[in-house]
Amino acid sequence: MALDHRQAAQEILDAVGGAGNVVSLDGALEVRAGSHGCKIAFVGDASGKKGAGCGRASRSIELEPVHDLRVLVDSSAVEVYANGGRMVFSTRWFPTDPQLSVRVSGNAQDIRLYPMGCE
Repeated sequence: MALDHRQAAQEILDAVGGAGNVVSLDGALEVRAGSHGCKIAFVGDASGKKGAGCGRASRSIELEPVHDLRVLVDSSAVEVYANGGRMVFSTRWFPTDPQLSVRVSGNAQDIRLYPMGCE
């Protein structure tokens, strides 16, 4: 799916059964939810100083199995909430394309997309 993340923030995933899910944003940033916690990682060239992560590589936290996962994305920030907000991550990112491609793999039972614009 593709979204225009420069116009308004997007909630791109509200998943029940979060453990085992991988959310890929533009093939540059991955959010991985597992049975022992969660990890955000810039992939390949995106982790370099000239990539979307501007030198950031990854961060992770150990936690009981992830049961639900929310990811919020806007033009320069990604926020991740796991287990009802018990675990929270955020990172800056600088994608070059206004269209955001999103891929979700794993065993999510319910996936929803919400635009978060103001009227």
